[in-house]
Amino acid sequence: LIQAELNILLAEGQDVPTSAYDVFLQTIPSRFYPIFMLVFSFVLLLSMREFGPMLHAERRAQFERKVVSDSANQDETLLDSSLEPAKDVPRRWWNAI
Repeated sequence: LIQAELNILLAEGQDVPTSAYDVFLQTIPSRFYPIFMLVFSFVLLLSMREFGPMLHAERRAQFERKVVSDSANQDETLLDSSLEPAKDVPRRWWNAI
């Protein structure tokens, strides 16, 4: 992807660094969003906090004992009985594979 963009710049006659790898390394400091999201992911992981819709779902499940929201479409939330294991099969994790 980076090399394709460099080829476009070369076709326009602009001066570009020698390789796509050099361009990638030089642009790492300006990639704020990916760096921020990596830091944000680790902070959420270490703090064990949720936010937004997942926070609401976890609180509903914990305090109201409801796995599915009252406003959810019931057709989408029905469990598929064909996914249940057979009665004579022992319940072991490797049987799921």
